[in-house]
Order: sequence, then structure tokens, then C-alpha cells
Amino acid sequence: MKRIVILGSTGSVGTQTLELVERFPEQLELCGLAAGRNVELLIQQAKQFRPRLVSVVRDQDAERVREAVGQLGVEVRSGAEG
Repeated sequence: MKRIVILGSTGSVGTQTLELVERFPEQLELCGLAAGRNVELLIQQAKQFRPRLVSVVRDQDAERVREAVGQLGVEVRSGAEG
């Protein structure tokens, strides 16, 4: 099994890559997602795929994501730390 992190998960290449993860769950393990400002889509992705880590650029966006998916055990980071 290959472990992957998707940088730019809310963009066109990122969403296509997530489709592959969905099609081949026995071969691909999603460990992390990173996105810029499309926080709503990132939250949807985190709820669906439940990666270990999600990263966003802005601190205020990280708080929104944390509120939405923190109870699922997803770690959320932001800025240079993420």
C-alpha cells in the first residue's frame, strides 16, 4: 500500500487524485490533505477520507476546519507549521 499526501487537494489535480484514492482504497492510503482557501471543500474531503492531517494556509481557516473535523481525530495545522 502506498501512503500519500495531496497538496492542493481542492484544485483540479487534487480532486482527480482523490477520485483515484476512492477507486483504489486497497492500494492507496491518504495520510494528509493541504489546501489554500477553499475551506468548505477541504472540510468535505476531510470528512469523507479522514486523513491523519489537514493543513491550510490561514489560521482562521484552520479554526473552521478544526471545528468541523476535529472530533473525527483529524489533526489540523496552518501556516508555516502546516
